[in-house]
Amino acid sequence: MQRCFAKIHNRVFEGEGNVASHLRRELKKRFPSCPADVPDAFIFLPAGFGGLGVYNPFIRLRQLEGQVSANPNKIMDGFCQAEVRNYQIAKAAYPTRKSGPLTRHHNRDRFPSFAEYTRDREHLSCELLQAYELLRYQPRPKKVEVSHDLENMLPKDCKNIGIYTNSTLSLLERYRDELEQHYGGLQIVEARLLPMGMVSAARRQRIKWKTY
Repeated sequence: MQRCFAKIHNRVFEGEGNVASHLRRELKKRFPSCPADVPDAFIFLPAGFGGLGVYNPFIRLRQLEGQVSANPNKIMDGFCQAEVRNYQIAKAAYPTRKSGPLTRHHNRDRFPSFAEYTRDREHLSCELLQAYELLRYQPRPKKVEVSHDLENMLPKDCKNIGIYTNSTLSLLERYRDELEQHYGGLQIVEARLLPMGMVSAARRQRIKWKTY
């Protein structure tokens, strides 16, 4: 997935960096007094903290790390191998007429072919059901472990970690030192000065930039 996003960035920005570097160039072009080295924190932090609120897909991906199969084909490969193994076991045990996975073949004079044996796998195979459930499993983001330093930096009236989303906590943890260095805390702009009503209105409609 990360390689996929890297290819998208290279294609969209023609090898000239990523979305952050592109925004820095645009900010400098539109606002000449803007410094060229705008911190990443300003670009990706939510508007409620004074940032631009640009969505960073890698934050979400890191929260799902370890919960998604790197190669889904391995799940089906494992199922196919188990199916062949079960068939061979059932075929070897067939002359003894033991109970088990070959019960439905007891009245046959010969053991069925592999194609016949697996014909009803969609209805009878527990292994296929297990593989299907693994493939359709929807991972849940891991809970972000908030460091003691970040907890101390949170606004006094917002100490309850539960009010922050996982993505916001991940961003704050990631850019904590950068925020402290450039802005003296987590809040880039004082909350009372943020035009959140205007931001919300702008997000509800398409904005067309005009150059005068």
